[in-house]
Amino acid sequence: MAPTAYAAGGGDVSLVIDDKPDMLAVIEEEVIQSYPDSKIDKAHNYEKTAEFLKSRVYDLVLLDILGVHGVDLLRMALMRDFKVSM
Repeated sequence: MAPTAYAAGGGDVSLVIDDKPDMLAVIEEEVIQSYPDSKIDKAHNYEKTAEFLKSRVYDLVLLDILGVHGVDLLRMALMRDFKVSM
């Protein structure tokens, strides 16, 4: 499957990964307040994160190392040349 890109002109697209739903909500709120045109995908587990990393294009990936799979997710993001913050 070819990676999905969001429509041009819609702001940066970020993927936020954390296993705590309340942390995902806080990060999303902060980013949207600062950058209202941004688009954010959120994932809370390895499977959903891997699906997003394989199928979409991101300007930034905010990664909370999720147990033993966190390093695998980091590798996936870096292989796609995404900017990653941990």
